[in-house]
Amino acid sequence: MSKFGNTPGLAAAGALCVLLFSADAQANGCIIVRPSSALTLDLEDVHTPRQGRFELSMAYRYLYSDRHFRGREEESHRQAEGTDVRNEVHTIDYTLTYRHSDRWSFSAALPYVTANRSSLYEHDRVSRHAMEADGIGDLRLMAYRSLALGESERPRGVTLGFGVKLPTGKDDVTDIAYRPDGPEVRNVDQSIQPGDGGFGFFAEAQAYARVFDDHTFAFFTGSYLVNPRDTNGVSTHRRRETEAVMSVADSYQARAGFSRMLQSVEGLTVDAGLRIEGVPADDLVGDSNGFRRPGYAVYFEPGFNYRKGPHRFNLNVPIAIERNRVKSKADRLTGRHGDAAFADYLVMASYTFGW
Repeated sequence: MSKFGNTPGLAAAGALCVLLFSADAQANGCIIVRPSSALTLDLEDVHTPRQGRFELSMAYRYLYSDRHFRGREEESHRQAEGTDVRNEVHTIDYTLTYRHSDRWSFSAALPYVTANRSSLYEHDRVSRHAMEADGIGDLRLMAYRSLALGESERPRGVTLGFGVKLPTGKDDVTDIAYRPDGPEVRNVDQSIQPGDGGFGFFAEAQAYARVFDDHTFAFFTGSYLVNPRDTNGVSTHRRRETEAVMSVADSYQARAGFSRMLQSVEGLTVDAGLRIEGVPADDLVGDSNGFRRPGYAVYFEPGFNYRKGPHRFNLNVPIAIERNRVKSKADRLTGRHGDAAFADYLVMASYTFGW
């Protein structure tokens, strides 16, 4: 989930900046950001054509969220009282990419999700219980077009990606809720459902440019998921009519920063930048009824990328510096402002093999 290559392999992960930063949003923990491209930037590969080649990548993402925010204000009393909601989510994204030419590449990506959510309020409000979900997520099919904009001594380029998201993941996984009247089978919370039940469209963008010297690059990646479907009909078991079923929400993410190749270790690059991930309160296309937790998180994100032969390894650990749970459409209709739990940090690691 980091970077790029050149003409042939400007593997993308992004969306149009204009779309990304004009929307209200929300992200990690109780807020669901559907993954986009798992491809990475490889500075060693900027001048290397890779047409006719395949790449298989496995990208792992981990988060644990338990800090509650309403707007930008943290509700620290929730942890002190033990009423906080705790989400632990593990996602492995499997992506197969075909580099058709220096300009075009195509990819198919399928995530597998394992998630656990514990709370009091979803059960008897006395004892903490957990509900779990696991399974494949929503399949993504992408096409990328790369454009080299710079001469060889100062390369720069842009990759644009467009694709679809197919609702292959279950959006109605159930588990046992320990209610005051006894155990009851219920849908698990929206935040740990493997799929959202919507047919969606991805727009991605990626840009890079060599700056300062021969070993340093500035980069940007971003993606926006358009989910036209309004609601998926899955019950949230909430009492308010405006929140009775799950909303099918858009989501976005973007990252910008700098990468530097280390001359002391062949194949190793280090990078640092800012990441934003979010869910808008109102979708770009279609209505935004039902229950959703909109908002966003901003992270400072250090990372490194190591390449040896056909193997590439990547590790990034975004650290949260701002979190904001904005009002949803249902909140605005009822005059309330819901909260959401966010993660302090994420762990994202990937391995890619090319042939």
